[in-house]
Amino acid sequence: MKKSLQHLVFGSLCAAILIAGSPANAQTTTKPKAVNPVGETAKPKRDWYPFYGTVSTVDKLAKTVALKKKEGERVLKTDTQTTLEMDGKPATLASIKPGYYLHGKLHKEENAEYILDAKIELEAPAKKGTNTVTKAVAPVVAPAVEDNATNAVVKKIKKTKKAAMGTNAPAAITK
Repeated sequence: MKKSLQHLVFGSLCAAILIAGSPANAQTTTKPKAVNPVGETAKPKRDWYPFYGTVSTVDKLAKTVALKKKEGERVLKTDTQTTLEMDGKPATLASIKPGYYLHGKLHKEENAEYILDAKIELEAPAKKGTNTVTKAVAPVVAPAVEDNATNAVVKKIKKTKKAAMGTNAPAAITK
C-alpha cells in the first residue's frame, strides 16, 4: 500500500510540473501570430514580386520600361533603388533596347510598379518542353560517274569519307 501511495504522489508531482512548466518558459512570451477569419495563421506578405517579359518601349525621360503583354503593355518604373544587370555587369536604362528580355523583382506602391532588381537578356529563354536539338544532316556525296577515268577518283573519295565517318556510314557512301 505504501508503494502504490508513493507512485501516486510521484506521478502527481510529475504531472503538475509538466502542466505548469518551468518559470523560465513562463517569462518568455512571443508575439501572437495574426489569425485570419477562417482561423488559419496568415503568412506575412512579401514586399517584392517576380516579373518577366519582352521589352516593347523604353522611356529614358520618364524612367520607365514597357513590357509586351497579350493585350497592351505593362509599364514598370525605375528609381534610385533599381539595379540593372546585363551579362553579369551593371547596366543602365540606356542599355535596354526594344526586343530584349527583362526579368527580375519589383515592388508595388499605390498605382505603380517599381523595378528593384532586373537582368537584361538579348532574347527570351527557350520554353520548357521544346526540342532544341537539331537533326543531323547526311553529308552530300558526289554522284557516281560512269566515266572509267574519273571513276577511280570518285571511289577513292568515297573510301576516305567512309573511313573518316567510321562504321556508321550511310548506305549512299558504301556503294
